Amino acid sequence: MTDEEGPKSWWHRRNWWKMGFFTALIAFEIAREIIVVQADAQAQPNVNFNLFRYQDFTAATGVWKRTDKNEKMTPTVIKIECEQSRGSCTMVDTHMNELWVFEPNIQTFDARFTSDSITFADESAACVTLKFRVDFAMKKVNAIREKKVNPDKGFPCDKMEDRLDLTLADSGYDTPDIGEHFVPLISGLLAVTKLF
Repeated sequence: MTDEEGPKSWWHRRNWWKMGFFTALIAFEIAREIIVVQADAQAQPNVNFNLFRYQDFTAATGVWKRTDKNEKMTPTVIKIECEQSRGSCTMVDTHMNELWVFEPNIQTFDARFTSDSITFADESAACVTLKFRVDFAMKKVNAIREKKVNPDKGFPCDKMEDRLDLTLADSGYDTPDIGEHFVPLISGLLAVTKLF
């Protein structure tokens, strides 16, 4: 047995090429699955809920989340500023749909101020009425969206829910839904992490 035959036989006995091949195969599959999940990513708001009050000025920021059901909503970033001396609240909302972030919508509403809350309503939409309440005791901002009894004609209001209960909250991060994609390794890892 020569020196050259020793390492060759050791190399062949271990079948390193097979381990390298399967390692590369798994690495490529993980890269493919990450690309598939990222390709389906949507625009995510990055805002924390905040309620601030100083003398007659109140400000709140956050994202609307449903309190009545656990269904996802179109992400909408909200900023509300109220001044009791003016008797009004200004609300800025920015909607996001898939990868698109739309221009801000700015509206001013007459508001009712009490020592523990601020209330105002938006009746400008064709199908719904929105009622807002800033609650200082509970440190929350809530909204109720109710379908109008007599909506404006020419708008598809039939499929809208009769009522939605909303609260202003942190945006958080919604993990992408991978149920529609073939990603067996990531699905397996998620299943294992749910066990712990």
